[in-house]
Amino acid sequence: MKRRWIILIASLVLQVILGGIYAWSIFIPSLQKLYDISTSKSSFIFGLTIFIFTLTMIFAGKILHKIGPRFTALIGATFYAAGFLLASFSGGNYYIILIGIGIITGIGIGFGYICPLTTCIKWFPKQKGLITGLAVAGFGGGAILLTRHVSFLLNMGLDTLEIFRNIAIVTGIPALIAASLLTNPPDYPVVKEKAGQSIMDLLKNRVILAAIIGIFSGTFGGLMVVSNIKVIGLTSQLAENYAILSISLFAIGNALGRIIWGSVFDRVGRIAIPVSLTLLGLSSLLLLVSSPLIFNLGALITGIAFGGCFVLYFLRVEARFGDLVAQIYPYIFLFYGMSAIFGPMLGGWIFDQTGTYILAIIGMLLLNLIGAFLVVRIDHKTD
Repeated sequence: MKRRWIILIASLVLQVILGGIYAWSIFIPSLQKLYDISTSKSSFIFGLTIFIFTLTMIFAGKILHKIGPRFTALIGATFYAAGFLLASFSGGNYYIILIGIGIITGIGIGFGYICPLTTCIKWFPKQKGLITGLAVAGFGGGAILLTRHVSFLLNMGLDTLEIFRNIAIVTGIPALIAASLLTNPPDYPVVKEKAGQSIMDLLKNRVILAAIIGIFSGTFGGLMVVSNIKVIGLTSQLAENYAILSISLFAIGNALGRIIWGSVFDRVGRIAIPVSLTLLGLSSLLLLVSSPLIFNLGALITGIAFGGCFVLYFLRVEARFGDLVAQIYPYIFLFYGMSAIFGPMLGGWIFDQTGTYILAIIGMLLLNLIGAFLVVRIDHKTD
């Protein structure tokens, strides 16, 4: 009984550390000022990290199935720290930072993320919605702690590259410890695909198609916001401290949203998906307001809606396919990675060209409303 709580705590610790990548926007101004790395280029680093993270999950899932969560998570923790460490020795070279954080750290997150998500529900089979929400809430909330830590180091006068090195050490060690504690329940039965049933066949299902559309449209806009939110605040004439606060509030909402939407799904089912997409699009309009109160309220609500993307689709697929979710979900999650390539970079590019995020936010609203409509149309007749 006690062992499963240790597993849950270790999972949360690992997810909090890996989720620190969502604090990326705090580095953008200093990277531009010190190393002449544009907003769009900095945003692309973040987008590539997320894309590599989701792509890696497909291979990590297969390794997880063969050798278990402990060794898989240890690979993740090692790569995560190694990427930041390499970037810290880049001398400000954009391509070395891109390889270090965009690729190596991205691989680490991919190996690390899937382990807590699939392991926890095995230890808590009767509370899948709540436990799934908690497991991914740590990932969403990681930016809160890292933002505060980085802000403290910046105020002390540390260079951005020195901060990368600090992150590699200060978060890498506890990540390795947490990863070493993960394990499956004793004698847990492994569910295999049915004869004649391939993953590619399953991906043609309407539930899967609706999940792909939903996760792409939701994360496209959400990632565009989170990767640029500090700059969005500054261009809305917010004082820097309020702009930095919005990063933490988005992260708080992101973490809370994962728990909230998990519980909502347990009660109302798949209808929670289009509702979350609609809320995500509408709440982003508040980020166009210059009032610190309204802007940060918008950051919180947008974060809550965005958090649903990381629990609702997993639960929807699990409800339809059971334990096969561990093999199917990484393919759906890959579309989150694809949105990460285009969302943050597009937001940064629009800002570089126009000096404002108005067109980006309006585009985000339309995309999410279209996504909500398509999800309802495609998934409404399935069970």
